[in-house]
Amino acid sequence: MLGATSSTLLYCFVMIVCVMLAHAVTSSKKIGGKIWLFLIITILSLLAGFRSENVGLDTITYNWHFQMILDGNAKELAVMVRESSYVYISEFLLKIFKTPQALFIIYAFITNGLIIARFYTLRDKASLPVMVFAYISTQYFFTFNIMRQFVTVAIVFYATKFLFNKEYFRYVLCCIVSTSFHITGILGLVILVLYYFIYNYETGQKRKNVWLVVACIPIAIAGGIFLLSKYKDYFTGAVHFDFSPILALKMLILAIYVYREQRYRKWADVSLRAKMDKENLVVENTMPYVYIVGLVATMLGSFINYADRVGIYFMMFEAVFIGYVCKNSSCSSYKVAYLTILLYVFLSTVFSLGGRLQYAVFWS
Repeated sequence: MLGATSSTLLYCFVMIVCVMLAHAVTSSKKIGGKIWLFLIITILSLLAGFRSENVGLDTITYNWHFQMILDGNAKELAVMVRESSYVYISEFLLKIFKTPQALFIIYAFITNGLIIARFYTLRDKASLPVMVFAYISTQYFFTFNIMRQFVTVAIVFYATKFLFNKEYFRYVLCCIVSTSFHITGILGLVILVLYYFIYNYETGQKRKNVWLVVACIPIAIAGGIFLLSKYKDYFTGAVHFDFSPILALKMLILAIYVYREQRYRKWADVSLRAKMDKENLVVENTMPYVYIVGLVATMLGSFINYADRVGIYFMMFEAVFIGYVCKNSSCSSYKVAYLTILLYVFLSTVFSLGGRLQYAVFWS
């Protein structure tokens, strides 16, 4: 196992290299850019995939799952976990690769591959280096712990590519497939509702939103009851109060940004508004509101243990939103504020090494 200082330096080195490679992607031709992109995915995936069972809170549990499958106890494990499909997918892969570590590497490549690939598709709207920086700072280290849920998060996040192209069936299908690893993948449907709501608003079909809200209320209640019934043991007796100044600061900055942008749009020249690309407007307005939902959902973690994990699906848009602001906003204060917060979050994580992040490779 690496020492604390060596682990911190390793994570800092990986961050610097990945951000530099992301910059190289944006300044390279198409083929060369994709090579650098693949290097980013490979570095992040191998770092996560080669970790030992002592790195990350849940890694030892996943290692136990895979060992049970290898020992021929897949059926018993399928009864124990909530998503038996995850067990049978893992069993199929283990029949090919024969070792638990192979699954850590495969799931790491799926997770980081889909997330970084989605960033790449959004590079025209948001800064790719900033998105990579934000992802590593705020979400990447969670993949060491809640690996199975992050496979689901990655599938849903990449599928928003279809959503933003109005390929609703493909998006919903991806959300359903994602539940094979974690049932909370159905939360991706909330992003669909938000997108459709904003689309109706921007295209002058506000009446449809009334019916949309009416239809979604019973569905939301039923979905909430279903998820609570699945995960009630996580929440029982876990009420507390843990105020997060960083989360509150993010909420404040985002509120100011949305207020100023809406105020500008309200007084913008009507002829200019008429010429704006409605599709791009819908996509760009969806990002901050999905991010708002993510912040509010994450804030639940200040009161109930594990409740913040509900917000991960929406918080993936934090990186996209900050990348968008850094690329398009004329106000440098937003850029400085967000980049400072990201740097603080990253450094506090890699220096404290909380969540058992002191690094070791699996063969050590």
